Amino acid sequence: MKINRSSFAFPFAVLLATVSVAATAQALPSGKKSPEENANEATRAYNLGVEHQQRADNLLARSDSAKAAKEFKVALKQYDKTVKLNPDFPEAWNNLGYCRRNLGDYTRALAAYDQALKLKPDFPEAMEYRGVALVRLGRMDEAMVQYNQLKALDSTQAAELLEAIRKSPGAKSIQSAQTPQR
Repeated sequence: MKINRSSFAFPFAVLLATVSVAATAQALPSGKKSPEENANEATRAYNLGVEHQQRADNLLARSDSAKAAKEFKVALKQYDKTVKLNPDFPEAWNNLGYCRRNLGDYTRALAAYDQALKLKPDFPEAMEYRGVALVRLGRMDEAMVQYNQLKALDSTQAAELLEAIRKSPGAKSIQSAQTPQR
């Protein structure tokens, strides 16, 4: 999902922007960007990342994993830029993790999902994707804990995670651990 920066009514926004830019230009040393400029740059980088991530997902759907990997790498660079400019952007952290996971970097994907969840604790997509990364790392018990937390929040996302758990090679160990012994 792309985002747009919201503004007030046009005349007020122009006046506010003019005053803000003039004040910022005097207050910032040369070469430094204002918080507003950083926010705008972070938004542009995020939106570019989303475009490349969507292309990568479409390529994966057509089984073109080589081209998809290239798109995920471009998206990853944009999300890295976004979180450097705006570290309090949970969606960017989540998408950063998504790209890392799709590139096979599960440990760093977990770190990104953890950051997204630190900023937005009830973030179903981040919880699901974190669970999938845990599955890929073979950490099935932790994936099941993530599933149970997610199930209480969003049953659709939880079903997606459960499907990933069931398809994994470690699923039998989870099922046998949950099945009562006779």
